[in-house]
Formats: sequence, structure tokens, C-alpha cells
Amino acid sequence: MNVQDNNKYSKTVDGSTLVRLDFKNINYIVNKPHEQLKVKIPNNGKTLSVSLFRVDIQAQNFQIDTDKQKNIAVEKGFFLPRNFEK
Repeated sequence: MNVQDNNKYSKTVDGSTLVRLDFKNINYIVNKPHEQLKVKIPNNGKTLSVSLFRVDIQAQNFQIDTDKQKNIAVEKGFFLPRNFEK
């Protein structure tokens, strides 16, 4: 990311900070899942400490039904948005 990226987003969002993700670390998180992670994020000269916990948000008999299909399979995992820039 660069100054141009920051300027582009600052026209839309007030008080934002852009961060660059290290995909080696993202791959580690995805491929070696832990029950709990603590992530430190640098932010304007300070460090934000975020605790992440693995949870199962689905009830035992959870299922997805639509008007076109019943009991759609649910894929568990870590997903990034389709337009996510690496």
C-alpha cells in the first residue's frame, strides 16, 4: 500500500488506517488452526492487541434451506472476500 491507496480510501472513510497483511502469517493461521490467538497490530505508533477465539456458531442440527434447495451443505473454514487484494 502506498500514499495513493491511503488518499483513495481517505476520501470515503474518516479516521481510517491501512494495514498490510503478511500472507506467510495468514497461511500459518489458516493451516495450523489454534483454539486461541493473540494478534498484535501496529497502529499509528501504538500496538493494538486482539484476542481471537475459535467458536462453533452452528447448533447441532443447523441447516440452510432456501426456496430452491433444502439442507445446503455448509463449508467450515477461514474465508477471505473475493475482492481481497494480496
